[in-house]
Amino acid sequence: MFIYSKTYSVLMFFCLVAFGVKGQQSSDLPAENRPDSGKPVVMGTGSSPAPATATPARWRRNTVKVSANLFWPGLTYGYAINKRVTIQATYTSSSVVYFTDFELFSILKTWGGTSTAYTPEIRYYPFNSTVGPIGFYTGLYARYRHDKATGNYDAEAEMHSFGGGVVFGYQWIKKRGFTIDLFGGAGTMYDKTWQNEFAYKSSPIINNGFRPSGMGGCSLGYSF
Repeated sequence: MFIYSKTYSVLMFFCLVAFGVKGQQSSDLPAENRPDSGKPVVMGTGSSPAPATATPARWRRNTVKVSANLFWPGLTYGYAINKRVTIQATYTSSSVVYFTDFELFSILKTWGGTSTAYTPEIRYYPFNSTVGPIGFYTGLYARYRHDKATGNYDAEAEMHSFGGGVVFGYQWIKKRGFTIDLFGGAGTMYDKTWQNEFAYKSSPIINNGFRPSGMGGCSLGYSF
C-alpha cells in the first residue's frame, strides 16, 4: 500500500507539471491559435515564412482608341510586338470632304459626300515601362484616303490619295487601363482626282500630284 501511494503521488506530480507547462505554452499563443479558441492551431514548419511580395502589374499589350476629333472621328487598334515597338491601324470616316482644288467648291456651291482613310503605323517607345507602351514615341505612318462628293447640276468628283510620313507623340496608360494618346506628324500625299463632265465644265483645271500633308490630334481609349 505504501509503494502504491508513493507511486501514485509521483505520477500525480508529473501530471500536474505537464499540464502546467502545456497551459503556459497555450497562453503564449495568439488568441486565435489557442486550443480553447475553437479554431485549428497553426503549427510551425520549422522555417520562417517567406516575405510577402507585391503582385507585379499586368503589362497591357492591346489598345483600342477612339479619336477625340468630332470632325474626323476614327477607331484605332494597337498591338505591342514587344516593350518598345507597337503597330496600329486606324480607320477614319467623315462627311467633311477635302479636295486640293478649292475652285471646284467655289463654283459648285452645294456639295455632300464622304471621306474615309486607312492609316497603319509603327511606333518606337525608347523608355521601358511595367504598365504598357507609354511615354514619348516616334514612328512612321502610311495612309490611303478616298474622298467622294456630289454637287448641284449632277456634278460628281472623286479623289484617291496615297502617302505617308513621320509621327511623334506621347501616350499615357493609367493603372486601370484608361489611355490618352497625343500625337502629331508630317508627310506627303499624292492626289489623283476624277470628275464627271458636269463638274469638268464648271472647273476644268484640277490639281493632281504631290502635296504636303499632316496629322495630329488626341485619342482616348482602353489598354488591356
